[in-house]
Amino acid sequence: MKTVQVKPSKIVGSGMTLHGTRISSGSGDKSIKSLLKGLPLMSEDMPGATEGSYAQYQSLEPGVYRVSYELRTQGGEEDRAICWNGEELQVVATVKNSATKNFHPDAAGTVEVEVKYGVLIIGVVDTGDKRGETQLDILKIEKLQDLSVSPVSVGLQSDVKTMVGSVKLPTDKKPYLEISCGSKDVPSQVLDTHMQWDSLLQERGTEGSLCTFNVPKGNCEILWQFVSSDKNQNDRFYVWNGAELLDADGYDDADMVRLTRSARISKLRKFEFESDGGQIALVVLDTQNKSGSSYVRVHHVACYPNSEKQAGSQPAVKYPAHTAIAETPMEWASYMYRAYQKHAGYDYSLDAWQKHFDFGYNWYWHQMGPEDPTGTGDGDNRLAMESKNFKLSEALQEESFKAQFFEEIGLQLAELVSDQNPDQLNQLPDMSAEELRSLQINNILMAVETCYRGVSEVGLYNNIDDVILDEVVPNFGEELHTYLERIASSPGWEEVLQELQSGKVEFGEKLLDRIQTYWQDSWGID
Repeated sequence: MKTVQVKPSKIVGSGMTLHGTRISSGSGDKSIKSLLKGLPLMSEDMPGATEGSYAQYQSLEPGVYRVSYELRTQGGEEDRAICWNGEELQVVATVKNSATKNFHPDAAGTVEVEVKYGVLIIGVVDTGDKRGETQLDILKIEKLQDLSVSPVSVGLQSDVKTMVGSVKLPTDKKPYLEISCGSKDVPSQVLDTHMQWDSLLQERGTEGSLCTFNVPKGNCEILWQFVSSDKNQNDRFYVWNGAELLDADGYDDADMVRLTRSARISKLRKFEFESDGGQIALVVLDTQNKSGSSYVRVHHVACYPNSEKQAGSQPAVKYPAHTAIAETPMEWASYMYRAYQKHAGYDYSLDAWQKHFDFGYNWYWHQMGPEDPTGTGDGDNRLAMESKNFKLSEALQEESFKAQFFEEIGLQLAELVSDQNPDQLNQLPDMSAEELRSLQINNILMAVETCYRGVSEVGLYNNIDDVILDEVVPNFGEELHTYLERIASSPGWEEVLQELQSGKVEFGEKLLDRIQTYWQDSWGID
């Protein structure tokens, strides 16, 4: 852990730096319209917001950061402290203002935020009305750890190689790359000639603009927004990945909100693609006629070189929300078991594993998932939507999903088995290698099912009944302990768990169906 810069790169609205940074929603702050010029957020992302200020920190190393802050408020309606990491908005705290003219006592707190793109914005916004004031003191910013896989950011100014047509580099007031088709764009033939393409764009449209970058080989992502006039809904954003032209997207009524009287803007979009390394091109093209105008705001371009991608991540899967079917229940069960066994650092209380219960409960019942953890936006309903068609035995036919599922279960179970005291283990009777392996696999499958059944029983009590601590967890802990001891006392158990991690241990469809039911039960009852 290390402390990083306390002085921000810039402050928008009301703010000052001395011993830390103070920003305010009072005198000198900016209207929400002014704040949104520098942030790829729509008013729907901050409902009721009227004005505020923010501090922006740039050139941060990718990692997980902890921000220490203090809040004080006086008068008016409630205010919100927010964090923006370049991709997601996080509401840090909501403060209720008083009717008095004096500031409330300080409210200290911390928030952890993942920074992938080198930028962190911390702000305070006034909601409901413009009366009163909230002050947010940013006391310290600490980097807690590196990301498991860190992207390599592409400089939207420094790394641009060529520009053709109407391309505007980022500025302080407009911190995004702007590529447009409209005024000052060029015929598609000119773009084809520049890229040495054989009528690739001429076959798709009439005119447009492009810019190029050099990127490493690997998985790349672009965070961007589409802006278009109401009369011009046919323009498209294309990406050349070095081998083919990819259609990123264009105008979409479901995704567009009002920007001005005559134009609409999309919410933040992410486009992912594979690059062979070398030159990529971002192209905005008029696909039908030359009337109206559209442009793309590019906020970030980042790449994960192949070596990093393979070391720390898996390809996209059909049911991304359900990849947690292994990680969350096994971590939850492991914590409860160790707490019951009185391991140091494990608190035996409902609060201690509340976050594991909340993961499924809040996400399924209240759409408060990773995409919208506070439920302040449109809601993250992926878990509920996927659950309508999800079947674990079928999902495991997908190699990427299968790899994540068995690796997580195998790792968690191996750690639990390693916790067992070898001096207290009973010796197994003599048996053949085939009999020993069969016994080991049976005990492993029973241990896994016990973990899932344990969290399901806690979930069905919504993690709020004392019977959980008095009966449910003790029964679960004793049963799991029996199977863990049996596994640990069998020679060669490490090799069998390695096979489990590799997906070579057969679970059977009935067991998989029960595991799926147990996990869904762990989400609780609303």
